[in-house]
Amino acid sequence: MRSKDKKFAYEVCNTQMMEYLLANRYLSIEIENYAHALVFGRCLDTPGIVANLQRLVQIRSLIPEYLFTKN
Repeated sequence: MRSKDKKFAYEVCNTQMMEYLLANRYLSIEIENYAHALVFGRCLDTPGIVANLQRLVQIRSLIPEYLFTKN
């Protein structure tokens, strides 16, 4: 994980997220403000796209909510 904000990086990469990422080593995630992106090395068909959208929802659920609320 790389981030200019080390505190944010540690909070995002909590125990549950580390376990998820270790189980899905081929997956790349990018977070920029409120946007999340998953990166895969291959083209996917419709069922694959649906599965990856479900993964994105699961990944988002692993990130603490307070990191995405305005101060």
